[in-house]
Amino acid sequence: MRIIRNITSTGKNTMKTLSSDMEDAIYSNVKEHYPDSWYEPIITKSLLKELSDILNQRTIQIPGGTIRTASMLNILAEDPEHELGDFGILAKIRYHDGQLIEGAAIFESVKKDHEKNIFSNLKKDVTKRIRAISHHSMLLMYDYDCITGMAFPTSAEAIIGGQPHGWDTWAPYTHAAAVQSNIALELGVKHTGLYKTSQPFSYQLCYRYLFGLDLDFQKTAVDTVKGFKSDKGNPKFLFIISASHGGYEPDLNIEYDSTKYLEIK
Repeated sequence: MRIIRNITSTGKNTMKTLSSDMEDAIYSNVKEHYPDSWYEPIITKSLLKELSDILNQRTIQIPGGTIRTASMLNILAEDPEHELGDFGILAKIRYHDGQLIEGAAIFESVKKDHEKNIFSNLKKDVTKRIRAISHHSMLLMYDYDCITGMAFPTSAEAIIGGQPHGWDTWAPYTHAAAVQSNIALELGVKHTGLYKTSQPFSYQLCYRYLFGLDLDFQKTAVDTVKGFKSDKGNPKFLFIISASHGGYEPDLNIEYDSTKYLEIK
């Protein structure tokens, strides 16, 4: 995906620019931490903080409209008795017609082993436990090599919303790919064969969550991510995203347990 930096943008505040900024952050974080600090909690904390900064107070021009975003990153104040995923995403979306939704997703992050094509830290029982709470839960896979061969549009027009001529064979790559827990469990593998059912994490953020797609709206999942329900555990980090379509201002006035989660400035 970083290759999109080399394609002339039609404007500064476009989805393409946002995607590129995110991919730059992913690339720099992965390369910075491999191999000396190749450890999921370290990578995840620094990456989410940078992605939150990128999304905060952003205006994005999309065909026929505008999205304004705000975001913040929180961390559990104390180590929980049970952790449920590495991070949760809480998204508040206001559409152009004024309708408002709040949804959540829980992620477990895994790193590729050094000089191997496996994710030895991927545990089926952990994935099942997270999926039981968040049906749209996902795995976030970090790779120091380029991730290609994803279940992802190969036409750049479909990715960045433009219609330039001659990009039909353009293929993206990334260093952090997301795959649905349901698919990962069904495939039953712990290696890079999971990539065929994945897509870039930046794409998941930009083209799915900012539109309210692929989120859980069940009370159990949302309350778990917010910290109000803890019997099964809570995610280590809480990544809050507000996206407003059609000229509305983003609103980070979102109810969550602020005694349990503290903002990372």
